[in-house]
Amino acid sequence: MESTPYFSRRVDRHLKQCERIRINIKRAKRRDFMRSTFGATKHRYKIGPPASPSLVLDYEAICKISLPNEYAAFLNFVGLAPRSKDMWSVMAGPYYGVWTLPGLTDEIISGLNLSPAFSSSTTASEWREFAARFDAIYNNSRWEADNSEKQKFMKLEIEYDKGLHNGLLPLCSLGCCLSANLVLVGKDKGTVVYLDDDSPTPWMFTGLRFLDWYEAWLDDVLSGGLECKFPTYDL
Repeated sequence: MESTPYFSRRVDRHLKQCERIRINIKRAKRRDFMRSTFGATKHRYKIGPPASPSLVLDYEAICKISLPNEYAAFLNFVGLAPRSKDMWSVMAGPYYGVWTLPGLTDEIISGLNLSPAFSSSTTASEWREFAARFDAIYNNSRWEADNSEKQKFMKLEIEYDKGLHNGLLPLCSLGCCLSANLVLVGKDKGTVVYLDDDSPTPWMFTGLRFLDWYEAWLDDVLSGGLECKFPTYDL
């Protein structure tokens, strides 16, 4: 698979960890042959072919982003989600499986290169200010009674949701309103955060870079764990 000096400089230092991950995916598949681990019946430990450097670079150009080098290495050395008619097809990974390079819809592309609404340095007072805005949007009885107010609510909700997802690449679903996401912009670039679309303080920072997060899941499966560990973020 042909590479370029630029792409090689970005990903080659992560080759050893990616090779270990490929080996351990196969080990995890044998270890969990009954598919007892949370989400295993969905992703079934499948991986598709690796992404070519040109595919990764084209995706970055279209979305006007620079993927974290670890994630680019994962795509290039480990693989993509197996091909499917579903743009949200998944490969082996935490929870219900990992999406790789989600489909290029306007909704996804529009916010990928924008600054995130929060960071790991967000203060408690800033979280409370955001929570107050959340409450004002979602706990207003006028939305049900007045059509003009309902239209206002829908507009606010769209703006809120867009802002909440800025600078985040969706990684996987945890079920309900929860998802894991890769930060693409800012001081936390390359780390994984959890997002709860139904919470006034929606972000939970793992502090883990992508490959370490993925490998922690594999270690848990290989040690016999049945549930993915979910970190919490306390104000």
